[in-house]
Amino acid sequence: MAYASAWHWRQVGTAVNEQRAEWLISHVHAVLGNRRASLRHAERCWSITEAEALDGFDRAYACEAMYRSSAVNGATRAAAEWHERALAAADGIDNSEDRDLYLADLAVPTNA
Repeated sequence: MAYASAWHWRQVGTAVNEQRAEWLISHVHAVLGNRRASLRHAERCWSITEAEALDGFDRAYACEAMYRSSAVNGATRAAAEWHERALAAADGIDNSEDRDLYLADLAVPTNA
C-alpha cells in the first residue's frame, strides 16, 4: 500500500508529497526489518528534503527516517547522530500538536 500511495503522489502531487511517500516506504521497511530498502528510501527522503529545502515537520520526519533506518541497519554511530538531529528538528515544528505527535513517534523503539 505504501508503494501504491507513492505511485499516486508521483502522478498528482508535489515534491513534498514525494518526500512523504519516501518516508512512508522507509518506515514500513524499517518496521519489517528490511534494512537496505529502509535505508534506500530514507536516503531518498533526505535527498528530496535537502533539494527542496523542506523544513519543520518534513525535515524532522526526514531525520527520523534516517535515524530509524540507520538503527535498523546496525549503524549505531550514525543512528545516534541522526537521533540527535531528529530531536533538534522537533524545535522547527511550529504546531505543538504536530510536534507532540512527532516526538511520540520518535520515542517508539526501532527493531534494531
